[in-house]
Amino acid sequence: MDLSNQEFPFDVKIGFKKLFDSYEKQLDNENSHIQERAKSVLQMAKDFPLLVTGLNSTEQVEAHQEQIDFVLSDLFAPVLQSNEIKIASIPFKNYVFKSTSRFDAILKLAGKDFKPDLTTIGEDELYIMSCSIILGMHYGRKVDLRRPFHFNIPDAQGIMRNYRVLYNGDFIEFVKTPKALDLSEEDINNLLENFDNIDLWKAKFPPKSYNFNGFVLGNMYDATVDVALSDLKATLLKQETSGNYDIRDFESILQAIFNISSIRLGYTVFNKEDDVFEPIALKKNIKSHILNGDKAQKSSLSICESSYDSLFVKNEFYSVTDVAKYRKLYPDNTLYKRLHKQKIGSVILAAIRSEGKVLGIMELVSKDPQALNSVNANKLHDIIPY
Repeated sequence: MDLSNQEFPFDVKIGFKKLFDSYEKQLDNENSHIQERAKSVLQMAKDFPLLVTGLNSTEQVEAHQEQIDFVLSDLFAPVLQSNEIKIASIPFKNYVFKSTSRFDAILKLAGKDFKPDLTTIGEDELYIMSCSIILGMHYGRKVDLRRPFHFNIPDAQGIMRNYRVLYNGDFIEFVKTPKALDLSEEDINNLLENFDNIDLWKAKFPPKSYNFNGFVLGNMYDATVDVALSDLKATLLKQETSGNYDIRDFESILQAIFNISSIRLGYTVFNKEDDVFEPIALKKNIKSHILNGDKAQKSSLSICESSYDSLFVKNEFYSVTDVAKYRKLYPDNTLYKRLHKQKIGSVILAAIRSEGKVLGIMELVSKDPQALNSVNANKLHDIIPY
């Protein structure tokens, strides 16, 4: 497969010239081990000149994989293979030709047919971002892209994990072709003032007007919780402004935040004036597990003294790690009876407050006993208004 099959301002070749240049500087190093390593890497460059001039197809890369692994071994240290999530690739493409064992393990859990893909970035935006790199390297005009790159990869439970990617471009170079235009200061300012004008960018940076030779290193970290909390805020804002949301949006976000695929969400309204629990409006499609179908009920009849004290007096979460167990221990407890009847294995209840007033009870439930044991209280504080 041609590495440049997508329209880009540059023609792509995977090469290691700039990496070899850095090893040239190590030939005079006082450490004999560093000297020997540099010599062996530079000998690889002589024996396989395509590693210098660049590989332009996946077939060529695969044919040189053993040599590539050797040349990149310092950047992919064996002792860090299981700790770092690192890849070697080319800018803004999903082609990974070298990775750590931890990244490989993450992909394996996602399933054999899963292909990682950069998310939320359109082709026009990628083209402009590619031009921005050339602006920085050839014209010294640094452009703050302010655009995160990330992969969405499901884990073994099917929960979508978000991995943020930080790219290192120290090992790339761009060479002009006859198609490349010489840009004036006015041209550059005009481009930056019209950052979203794809036609203008393509006029000043015609497709394949530069040759790209090199590779980028991508260091990744799991940003699932950060992204999920951001999504939760966006979802809450959506329902506040339009009233149009799906309970499954909340559940999928909470599953990602707590890394528990069996989490389900419920909510019970508290009517302070009448001291009763009520279900939320049916159109919201949120079930009250406390009431389990009842329209309204006195709070003292719906929850036990201990849970009331935690939620209303101490302002604490109330957690039942094994509903079946507590149902047997306290057979007259109304809350445990109802939860057990719904085949709920574990539950966390949290009072939702505004200006000190309890508005209702958020219910995190799971069919599995002990499933919610790992829920971090600090994360709950991040998402529940106290």
